[in-house]
Amino acid sequence: MNARLKLVGAAIVLCLALGLTVFFAVQAVQAFQRFQQERKLVVTGDVSAIRSWMTVPYIAHYYRIPESYLDQSLRITSDKTVHRLPLRELADRVKRPVDGLIRDIQHAILNYRNQRSKTGANDKGQPRSAYRVRAGLRRSRGPPALVHTPAPALHRAPALLHTPTPAAKEVT
Repeated sequence: MNARLKLVGAAIVLCLALGLTVFFAVQAVQAFQRFQQERKLVVTGDVSAIRSWMTVPYIAHYYRIPESYLDQSLRITSDKTVHRLPLRELADRVKRPVDGLIRDIQHAILNYRNQRSKTGANDKGQPRSAYRVRAGLRRSRGPPALVHTPAPALHRAPALLHTPTPAAKEVT
């Protein structure tokens, strides 16, 4: 009977371990899916992806908005210590609800985009944000993204492939 009790105990522990493994595997998959959805929102420029942990320079960088425009829209001084604060701490400092601050930032971004689209301006003359300067980033604007260029687009631009075209072979 003692051996039977040990076997039942081992089976219960094994079932519990299997159940916990399945539970945490499902949680990991769901977390990964949420991450992908959030990333997709940020890459497409959707302002609903702004969260309370973000800073004003971070938002300015990823949404391609000048920091000074966000500062003016939010009526924030250009104090460097304020810029390093996450939105939740910034909201506490200016005694406003975090959701209200995020909503104001979202409206500021949308207003900036509307103004830029009405004037037909491009982002070429946009000043570098302090976030990019501090981070020393020298790459193009926008969040890092893995972009797959479809094959037909590459065939239309042979210079991008660094392969000689048939016409170039004849000349050389």
